[in-house]
Parts: sequence; C-alpha cells; structure tokens
Amino acid sequence: MNERVKHLRKDLLNMSMEAFGGKIGLTKAAISSFEAGRNGMSDMAIKAICREFNVNEQWLREGTGDVFSVLDPEEELQELAAKIMTDTPESFRRRFISVLARLNDGQWRVLAEISDMLAEGCQEDLADPAKDAEAEYIKKISKIVQKADATASSSTEEDA
Repeated sequence: MNERVKHLRKDLLNMSMEAFGGKIGLTKAAISSFEAGRNGMSDMAIKAICREFNVNEQWLREGTGDVFSVLDPEEELQELAAKIMTDTPESFRRRFISVLARLNDGQWRVLAEISDMLAEGCQEDLADPAKDAEAEYIKKISKIVQKADATASSSTEEDA
C-alpha cells in the first residue's frame, strides 16, 4: 500500500509530502515514514485519503479496481457541500457559494448564460488555441450583463 500512496501523491496528484499530509492531518515525516515502509497507516488516515482525494478504498488497500471513485452527480454535490462546510469563512469556495445562495431568478438566468458561453468557449479554444479567449469572454459576458440590465430595467419600469 505504501507504493500506491506514493504513486497517488507524487504521480497522480503531483503533491509534496507536506501538502498531501496537510490535507489528511499528517506530518511530512509521517508520510515519509509510511511511503518508505517504516510505518503502517491507520484506518483513519486511509479513510481520510479516500475522502479528501476521492480515492477508491479497495484500490488503496488492495491495488484492485479504479484509483478514483466514480461519483454520481448527487454524491458529487454532497461531497462538495461537506468540503465547503469545513472551509474557513474567508475561503473563496465558501464566499462564492454564499453569493450563489442569494441570487434571484434573473441572476440565475444570467449565470446560466455565462456558464453556457464559457463551456462553448472552452470547446472553441481547444479548436483554436491561438485565439485571444480572454478578450472574447469579456466581450460576451459584457453583452450578457447588458442584456440582463436592460431586462431588469424594463421589468422594474413595468412594475411601477
């Protein structure tokens, strides 16, 4: 198992021992000792690796199956929510989700348009890497926001 942990940390996650250990509550020295085969890893540490990095426990313990667990969309959302709840209040993820929680229906529509445009842009960028994608995104997002502002203004005037 020590070789699988080293392969996961170094080759698949491209993490230092210190960063990897920090994510699961272990020191660099503990990770080093385990990878070198000097010490065993506790069940708690194994579970932490699986939880934090979405690793298939069967692969980690026995070397069989896929390295990473395949989650359905519901499980993926639950994992994200659990991670966000452990973030500090100042973390970007937590602040971003907090902003999303306060969006109204019109803002959700604008965000959906931006999301669709970004997804479309990613495909276009793959086809033409020389394209100035950032400038194109800014133009497209500006148009979407202007359209949303116009829609919000007209609905406000109708309400008055």
